[in-house]
Amino acid sequence: MATMKDVAKAAGVSIATVSATLSGAAFVSPELKARINAAIETLGYERNSMASGLKRGTSSLIGLIVSDVTNPFFTELVDRVQNLAREAGFSVLLGISDHDVEREAELLRLMRSHQVAGTILCPMGGEEDCGKVAAISGKMPLVAVDCAFDGMGVDTVVLDNARAAELATSHILSFGHRAVATVTGSSRQFASRA
Repeated sequence: MATMKDVAKAAGVSIATVSATLSGAAFVSPELKARINAAIETLGYERNSMASGLKRGTSSLIGLIVSDVTNPFFTELVDRVQNLAREAGFSVLLGISDHDVEREAELLRLMRSHQVAGTILCPMGGEEDCGKVAAISGKMPLVAVDCAFDGMGVDTVVLDNARAAELATSHILSFGHRAVATVTGSSRQFASRA
């Protein structure tokens, strides 16, 4: 795999000139840019975004952890987050917990180890599990979606599940139905308690 040093040697310039060309941080003459870009093309050089992020102290990755991508709610969420992230110049590192609290914790640690800019988490555990989320995430920015137990210690974005259930029930009753049943997830989960 070609390095920045290889590009500099092939283009007959310094590593600093290659870096300035790639980052756009300093003026580089059109002639030098052309030589550097030709060397990049010839060598097949790919910029190491992880290394660049470490040097700048930033990351172009956003973590997203969901429990089940076959669930239409999460499928749509993944699609929307990915599109918005791309528009903002970020890529999404997706983790799927498969409804496993231990796997969810592993994925949070993985996101931290990749030094993502932040993580969006759809917690699947109960109140006691969600209480541990802030400790596991450390200083990594974290937003929990669709879960809002008190004491989570992270920002949350949630639906008003009680109001949504009320509206759905009213709609069903408006058709004259009187025997209404509900199917929910695990009683440990926040959304099921509405």
